Amino acid sequence: MNSSVNIIEHSYSLEIFGSEIEMKIYDEPKEFADFAIKLIYNEALRLQKIFNLFDPESELNELNTKRKLLCSNELAQVIKNSIKYSVLTGGLYDVTKGKQIMQRKNFLEDKDSGCSYKDIRISGNIVELTNPAVIVDLGSIAKGYITDRIADYMKIIGIQSGFIDSRGDLRIFGNHVEIVEIMNPGIKTREVPRLVLYKRSIATSGNYRQFYGSKDKSHIIGDVKNVSVTVMADTLEEADAFATCLTLMNAKNAEKLLAGTNIYAVIIDTKGKVHIINTYDNLLEDFK
Repeated sequence: MNSSVNIIEHSYSLEIFGSEIEMKIYDEPKEFADFAIKLIYNEALRLQKIFNLFDPESELNELNTKRKLLCSNELAQVIKNSIKYSVLTGGLYDVTKGKQIMQRKNFLEDKDSGCSYKDIRISGNIVELTNPAVIVDLGSIAKGYITDRIADYMKIIGIQSGFIDSRGDLRIFGNHVEIVEIMNPGIKTREVPRLVLYKRSIATSGNYRQFYGSKDKSHIIGDVKNVSVTVMADTLEEADAFATCLTLMNAKNAEKLLAGTNIYAVIIDTKGKVHIINTYDNLLEDFK
């Protein structure tokens, strides 16, 4: 791990996910980094085009419209992975609730559509939505997946170390670190830990920043139990999905879900209590 102050670092901002993401390329000549970022951006836009619920020409919207589709490897894989998290949480995590997200986004009456992940049928890359109420929304997992694929692509084109900040969801690879401060969600609570991100990913979920009109109309569908959840995992897709899952669980059930895993989580519940799940190696020792 490199903690030297003489790090070569090139920083970029790319417009994606409806906003800007920040990216760093370490230890490469500037000419190569400037050329590489153009390739990376094109790949990021290609991936975004697959999963954007609000793009009428996206592959995800083609599936939602046609109801049965031979999907790309990327879309089929993310849907399969989302079902895995639904099974793990007994259906608390569910990507079929896109209709409710649209209702909330448009400030309409929020009605449960009565569908579930069990209304998705998959055979190979053929995905079928068997309930007419299903609208698949992959916002809770696709950003992590896309960011992971961007990191993979960076390695393919020869970048050894890099960092991606996808609107607060973080992925780093190679031999550098980033210090991460967990945001206080605006309630009285004890100090939350400062984390060192090294060869892993961090995602944060909560209803204190993303909601429609009021906090009871969160971007997360379900009974929200916590105001903030931060998860560190090997991949950002995993961190992203688990952050959403744990937002819908009390601390006791969250501990059961993560038992035996190497996933680290910091949960701030509605009373301001901080719950830390699993151990974390404090890499800050390397900076003393």
